Amino acid sequence: MPPRRRLKLTPAILLAVALVSGLFFWFSHHRLNAEERRLVGTWQIAHGDQLNKVHFRPSGHVHWESGPDASEEVLWSVQGDRLILEADPDQLSQDWQSFLLVKYFQIRGFKFPYHDIDVYKLRWVDNETLDLLDGAPDADPDALLGTLRRLK
Repeated sequence: MPPRRRLKLTPAILLAVALVSGLFFWFSHHRLNAEERRLVGTWQIAHGDQLNKVHFRPSGHVHWESGPDASEEVLWSVQGDRLILEADPDQLSQDWQSFLLVKYFQIRGFKFPYHDIDVYKLRWVDNETLDLLDGAPDADPDALLGTLRRLK
């Protein structure tokens, strides 16, 4: 192949690689629906006599700070008027053997069911205030569990 033709072909190959990489990133990225985008940010909720911070992240993780040394990170999603919190299987496997086994099967495409799922019903008071209600099917529809207030 002549050198000039090779020089003309190089940008086309680079463009194709960039396009495929961009498509891979686009389809592998967690997308938020309108309700989830509304919830992203830092909130505060009273739990007993202490105030907890809750950080809803666009990545699909929520970070719950319940004290100076206590925090938890779980997966979250909104379906309709329900907030679903699921334990991350990576967080569930504490010892290295379980972690490697989970990773091996995840690489092979096997989806582990989440072991711990909490469902809450959402009731927006305004854009800065959100009531959390019990999301269980047999629960009292007005059983208020707490109120989230947006911090930033």
